[in-house]
Amino acid sequence: MENSNELYFYRSKGKLFWLVLICAAAALFFGVVTYYGFEGFSYYMGIAFTLFMAIISLIILKRMLTTHPYLLLTEEALWINVSDRNEIIVPWEDIRGYRLETLNHNKILKVILYDEEKGLSNQSGILKIIKKGMRVNPYTIVWGQIKRRDRKCLALALERNVPGSEGDLYAVTHKSPLKERIQKKLLVLLYLATLLVMEIGALFLSQKVAPDSMLLLLVFLVLMAIVHFFLFAYIGLNIEGFRDRHFNREYNNILKTYHKTGDASLFLDDLKSMDYSPKTTQGVSVYYLSLSTALHRNHQDEEALACLDNITTSDEKFQKTVAQQRKLIEDESPLLHKP
Repeated sequence: MENSNELYFYRSKGKLFWLVLICAAAALFFGVVTYYGFEGFSYYMGIAFTLFMAIISLIILKRMLTTHPYLLLTEEALWINVSDRNEIIVPWEDIRGYRLETLNHNKILKVILYDEEKGLSNQSGILKIIKKGMRVNPYTIVWGQIKRRDRKCLALALERNVPGSEGDLYAVTHKSPLKERIQKKLLVLLYLATLLVMEIGALFLSQKVAPDSMLLLLVFLVLMAIVHFFLFAYIGLNIEGFRDRHFNREYNNILKTYHKTGDASLFLDDLKSMDYSPKTTQGVSVYYLSLSTALHRNHQDEEALACLDNITTSDEKFQKTVAQQRKLIEDESPLLHKP
């Protein structure tokens, strides 16, 4: 990873391997279904989709097998996509800071420049098209592509060269619990698998109704994707809420009582004596945040800060709320500032 005054960061091969496996499996599965089950226009659409997934698999496989680093940090500049035709070189003095965002459940660290137009003028024509035509910021680091063991080192190196990133680098290095990471991966795999099955169903349905109608086929595919999205989201939310249904009911009653009475002491006692405990990560985070508030209102600030340490959510918005709560407690507590 390091060579004299240069730091090299490589792509995580594990995630790329799983992407290759998923795309190749989708291509194989769709190819078999197309060969044995489709006729007419649906057959050609199935072949086209199979070829598309196969090409995507080969592109990801090529990236996985490359030996070029993803990032290079020198004393003078930050390099993104090293030795790639879309290589980006950004001098440190041009960087104002960083901003953490989430795109399709992926953490994206945007590099914010003082003058983005000036920085873009030094890049290739392809990047100019990406920036102006598609309105996509090419100065981004996809955090999931960095090897997990190198992420903290990268965050520290970026902050050392350009300090004052508004706490985003701390948030991006936050490590979710293993159970939560596994659940997220399984959820993504389940989503893709069920979407694939429903899209195949849409192809079969269009073939039965009008096998030679391209418009009807596209309508069925789009409608099925939309129905799947909302159905999956609805079921997921209900399953998550079902696990914490007893806790949520009791917790909401406690909140209603507190809002009516404003009694912080009663609020704290009610939270500590709850009959039902939260079972999900979100429920646990909400409980400890409220408990921290109740402790702070009762002038038990050290215990309030300890409660915040028990929150392990990967939700960036919730993490910012926790950071604000921590700052509020530290600012309002005179005892914490005593030497």
